[in-house]
Amino acid sequence: MIVCVSDAHIQGDPGEIEAFLTFLNHLKGSTRTLYILGDLFNLWLGPKKLTLPYQEPIIRSLQQLAASGVIVKYVEGNRDYYLSESYLGSPFTEVSSSFLEEQIGGKRFYLSHGDLLNYRDKPYRLWRTLSRNRIFYKVFTLLPSQIGLSLAGYLEKKFRKTNQKHKSYFPMEICKEYAGSLFNQGYDGIILGHFHMEKVLSLDRGDPKKLLYILPDWKTQRRFLRLDAQGEGSFLSL
Repeated sequence: MIVCVSDAHIQGDPGEIEAFLTFLNHLKGSTRTLYILGDLFNLWLGPKKLTLPYQEPIIRSLQQLAASGVIVKYVEGNRDYYLSESYLGSPFTEVSSSFLEEQIGGKRFYLSHGDLLNYRDKPYRLWRTLSRNRIFYKVFTLLPSQIGLSLAGYLEKKFRKTNQKHKSYFPMEICKEYAGSLFNQGYDGIILGHFHMEKVLSLDRGDPKKLLYILPDWKTQRRFLRLDAQGEGSFLSL
């Protein structure tokens, strides 16, 4: 079984850590690969010195899941920064800042967070480029932990206000363009997070079996996508 989950946005609220730990424990012995498509935490910075206390039990549980034989892969979302520097190898066998390409059930899948789908969201695209600048990030990591975390929290809150307009609707027409381009490149399936809604869309006119899956956010819905041995997907609750 293959499992995909996105947008948990864990920030230490009552019950959410326990719920995600239960989910991870449920995957042991039944899951071959877990894909986390971004924004596991409300903000996740690569350097381990910037790890927040509520993040630690989740990271440990992911390491235990990987040690049990489950392959765990991560695609960074808009709240994730340079995770491969600290977490590639444990718990993640692969970390991507953009997308993963996987063969599942004989089908070619494209997996991404989805935050770059909407090319009209120019304020966010500018912020993403600036915030992931390698020089800026290197200077940022040299700050003392408390100063670094305080500054990161401030910047995250400022960014949160920049793209509310583009979060208030699902960009269907842009989504069709995006999916059509990927299907033309030979992909059979696309899996995205970011939009906090559950959808299965057939957007390729030539082959109705080519599907785009939009993952529900774990934060509020506690649901995930399961792919079977044939690459057929279904949404489930724990």
